[in-house]
Amino acid sequence: MSQAKTKIKPAPEEEEETHQTPPPPALVSDNQLIAAFAEEGDEFDGAGTSDRPEDNVTPFLSLLQKGSPQVNERDPAYIKGAKPGMLINTSTLRLYDVEQTATDEMRGLRALQVHVDRKWVEWIPRSAGGGFVGQHPYDSPIKQEAREVPSATDPDRTQLMLPNGHQLVDTAYHYLILLPELTPVVVGLSSTGLQTHRTWNAMYRNKIRRTPGGIKVEPSFRTMIRLTTYWRKNDSGDWFSLRVHDDGFLSSLPADVVSTLNIGDAYDLAKILFKSFKSGEMRVAEPPSPSDAAPTTSTPGRADEPHFDDDHPL
Repeated sequence: MSQAKTKIKPAPEEEEETHQTPPPPALVSDNQLIAAFAEEGDEFDGAGTSDRPEDNVTPFLSLLQKGSPQVNERDPAYIKGAKPGMLINTSTLRLYDVEQTATDEMRGLRALQVHVDRKWVEWIPRSAGGGFVGQHPYDSPIKQEAREVPSATDPDRTQLMLPNGHQLVDTAYHYLILLPELTPVVVGLSSTGLQTHRTWNAMYRNKIRRTPGGIKVEPSFRTMIRLTTYWRKNDSGDWFSLRVHDDGFLSSLPADVVSTLNIGDAYDLAKILFKSFKSGEMRVAEPPSPSDAAPTTSTPGRADEPHFDDDHPL
């Protein structure tokens, strides 16, 4: 007796495909894109972005102290890994461990300075709730409205107060491009921190060249600088201060350093940003904390108060 043969149907995965998969879309190479962009000229430069000053602000680079909320594990603003002596980008919250050490003389955060400006910054005192009010041009007549009164925290020093009860603070802003990430930031210096500003500015003003048209001062962004912090102490306590190092002209840097730190791109960006700052297209961001109060000489360098005043500790 013959057995019936059972026809085995192939599993679904073994069935032959009866349709053809369409080919993937053709991709445009990077070189083709670059060539296409070049042919467009300047017609679309800045397209899709806002050029309003209020939309183009530069974040602060601030110095963490032992009283900064970012270093306190119990504070909601705590950042893991943050410690006194670090610099912090108040927008991205990126930390930079740049405390100067005897074993690493080249330690620090490299940067190019794009622009420097001086402002009168108006604050609501802490006793009145605190808060950033605004900035005034350095040649503004508002300075004539202010009067000197003893500091609320240090009777040996004075502060400028306006008729409306607000404090007026002389502040220098240094606009930088961080290397190699090409991030724009600003360092604010007030009160005794203005001495750092003057020393920093003199470093650039002493870089001159002789031309047929006379002596010229080199642009600041032709020099690479390095930012470090260092520990200080007196009878009142201890704190960290900022130090600026001159690492020389870009033209004298080794080729590997130029490549690693994106010096070429940074220099081109510096020229663009310089024009933006000079024209007012870009400005300083407001202090990172909406409850910020006027900086006082007894509370320098707080991360929520981004104006370095390095004479006294927290």
